[in-house]
Amino acid sequence: GRGFGTYRLTTGDNVIEITVTSETGVSRIYTVNVFREYNGNYYLRSLTVSNGTLTPTFDRETTHYTVNVDNDIEKITIKGLPEVNTTSVTGDGTYSLIVGENTFVIRATAENGTHLMYTVTVTRTGYDDSETHSAELQMITFEGVSEPLTTTPGVYTYDQVIPYEAMNCH
Repeated sequence: GRGFGTYRLTTGDNVIEITVTSETGVSRIYTVNVFREYNGNYYLRSLTVSNGTLTPTFDRETTHYTVNVDNDIEKITIKGLPEVNTTSVTGDGTYSLIVGENTFVIRATAENGTHLMYTVTVTRTGYDDSETHSAELQMITFEGVSEPLTTTPGVYTYDQVIPYEAMNCH
């Protein structure tokens, strides 16, 4: 800018030129170099999840959270909103969930480069064997074989050799 008045400063380098003219017409230009520090606010205003409840309740200075969801929840969206618009947020978004613990890190980076990382651990429950939607076979017995074939959840193909005389399996 030139002359007297109010100057809006941006973060980083600012050059202000002030021209002063005497009564006799002699002018001098004064140059003022102003460095306005970059914003150091790396806090989130909010941290939300699309399913489940964030525990503990969000606080900008709390950096570790847990969420529990049922087995039928296959995806979760995590959203971090910064307190100020000069803070960038990475790591939020929509994620697929596996059964068990899923850990996500949301990084809030201030304009000056400092950062804070928020960790959200989402636990997706497994199937309860007592529920009717559990279709897992536990064992197969064969006539003429003393030891039953024990199965493993999630494995659906097995090989078993039985004596020629055995004609039935249970």
